[in-house]
Amino acid sequence: GGPLDPPVRPITAAKLVILSPAPNQVTGPNVTLQFQVVGGTVLPPAQATGPLRGDQGHIHVSVDGKLVQMAYSTHADLNDLAPGPHTVSAAWVATDHLPFANRVAAAVLFTVQS
Repeated sequence: GGPLDPPVRPITAAKLVILSPAPNQVTGPNVTLQFQVVGGTVLPPAQATGPLRGDQGHIHVSVDGKLVQMAYSTHADLNDLAPGPHTVSAAWVATDHLPFANRVAAAVLFTVQS
């Protein structure tokens, strides 16, 4: 345990679920993602005080492998999506924007109608 060792990441017991869109759902170009975090509280980093906790964090939202936003609530709006298939992935991360020791993520495939 020297000063060069990376800090130990907190472990989370939370589970992340994407409620909407449903798998293989056909949507319009504007989609509202709905998440459920079981066993964790989504909050902005400004509201998190003290050491990192496994039950506090927020959600990084990626579309087709590209980070598009950080969600500090259990929903996020995606607008002007191109027609065709898309993958939305969501990662439950600690309040310092870094993943937990045990990474928690969910993904869903859906299609934007042309």
